[in-house]
Amino acid sequence: LDAPADASLKITFHASHDTYSKTVLNDETVLWESGDKVKILWGDNKSYESSVLTYNSSTNAELVAEVDAASAYYGVYPYSAQSSLADGKLTVKIPEQQTGLFADAGITVAKADKENNMRFKHVVSYIEFTIDRTGTLTISGGHPLNGNVKISEFKESGVPEYSVSENTSAVTLDIKASGTYYVAILPDAKFDYLLLTLKEGETTYSALSTNQITMKPGKLIALGNVTSRFKLGNAMGATLESFEIVDFSFESPAISF
Repeated sequence: LDAPADASLKITFHASHDTYSKTVLNDETVLWESGDKVKILWGDNKSYESSVLTYNSSTNAELVAEVDAASAYYGVYPYSAQSSLADGKLTVKIPEQQTGLFADAGITVAKADKENNMRFKHVVSYIEFTIDRTGTLTISGGHPLNGNVKISEFKESGVPEYSVSENTSAVTLDIKASGTYYVAILPDAKFDYLLLTLKEGETTYSALSTNQITMKPGKLIALGNVTSRFKLGNAMGATLESFEIVDFSFESPAISF
């Protein structure tokens, strides 16, 4: 991507993130990967696509961006995430239709400090599951799961303060192959229930949990393998009661339901 026409600076940002925060799963560690695309934003919604240069094979990385002078610079990962900057407020969108790829779901944001350090923080919660069937999968919970997250400011620690503009109560994935999938949802999503519905051709399968859950940024609902829990047709009687909630923001014990 070409630099903006009035770009006058080349800045190296030093990027870091919390444990389990980004891009590539390596056993139980999540690391930056060389070539990861990060959007750098500033001013009146100007942006630049910066590629990650990794070092120390760790959670640290360097981002080089060609920008013009501004009072503040922001980062959004992944670059493909829908984001905008207006009046100094960063907004990211959690889409209704998602790919299920970990790198697409792991939306994190940062604001550069005076030393050009960017501490990327989660701005979404997550659902993780493994599935062995194909088809169109819909996840719902009785409350909105997707929409806009508007960040009003960043604390000194890098933690974003945000408000939520809700959209719909379901997220949909096109499951084309068996594997593990990750879904981004609103950071304060509330579940009256958790319902997975898979339409495979003319056949519909459902799995239902009646656990009430309130999520926070960086928290992940680990459903495990859901294939064996699907029942034909109506979700009544289907079960999805056993799962864990894992905190991606810092190391802590998983919570089992």
